[in-house]
Amino acid sequence: MPSEEWDKITVRYQDVYLNSRDAENAKGILSLIPRIKNNPAFADVVPSTSLMALCLEIPGKKARVLIWCEKDGVEYSISLQDDFQAEEKWTKVSNEEVIPVVESYIQKISSE
Repeated sequence: MPSEEWDKITVRYQDVYLNSRDAENAKGILSLIPRIKNNPAFADVVPSTSLMALCLEIPGKKARVLIWCEKDGVEYSISLQDDFQAEEKWTKVSNEEVIPVVESYIQKISSE
């Protein structure tokens, strides 16, 4: 996993998003980044952002995972976004559930 990409994303959340109206999302994502970055299950994941949501992509795959923090590190919304999917479905999860759910979405993307 390219560490420099994670560093860029972290700086973006710290410098830009923490000072926005969506600071609560930024705080929650900043607390989540190390948990994803340091997890071997996400070794092939490349992070980015889209409208302040954290995006996780695997190079060469069309689908991606979007993560938004609803309540400062307590509740997250996660979406598996497919290029062929007209409508996004968001799943609300707790802080304890976020990593297992994201991991299952990444595994699904990897297997396709």
